[in-house]
Amino acid sequence: MLDACASRGFAPPFHVETRDYASALAFVAAGAGITVLPRLGVQSLPAGLRALRVVDPEPIRHVRLRVRRAVRDNSAVQRTAELIREHAATSP
Repeated sequence: MLDACASRGFAPPFHVETRDYASALAFVAAGAGITVLPRLGVQSLPAGLRALRVVDPEPIRHVRLRVRRAVRDNSAVQRTAELIREHAATSP
């Protein structure tokens, strides 16, 4: 993300850090700066905000699926993992 910002000619200062999308967007809406979120986090933006794609280089997010040994043979867990893998394989 920092490389992508540098390619656009700026280095963002970090003043606030939050771990959830809603809080991050609320800070931006209040004028506290910008945020970088995955596409999933910007499904509904507060009024007055717009989403821009980060490019050059485009950040890549890796998601891992872990299942506890105690439940790995559970059919519901197996099916859920299968659905997650299928969705990940077809998502951009």
